[in-house]
Amino acid sequence: MKVEINLDRKKVKEIYLKSTNVVPTHETIKVFINEEGIHHLEIKLIDTTFSYSIIFPGEKYIILSPYLKKNGKISIGILKQQEKFTFH
Repeated sequence: MKVEINLDRKKVKEIYLKSTNVVPTHETIKVFINEEGIHHLEIKLIDTTFSYSIIFPGEKYIILSPYLKKNGKISIGILKQQEKFTFH
């Protein structure tokens, strides 16, 4: 399943998701933003587009997590914060 990530209407990354029962991995993407302010983040997945506002530099670090629901639909969860996330 193809996922397209766009920031301010420019494609940043294209990822292919696979369904699995193992613990998920993560991928870090660095995006260079030239100015402070509100930026537009779009996640395109099949026929659905998820849109988020990102306030930079207050929401400097972002985690996006896709979830497969029992009805077969996919949802995207988002966490935004100013400091780096700590994974254990």
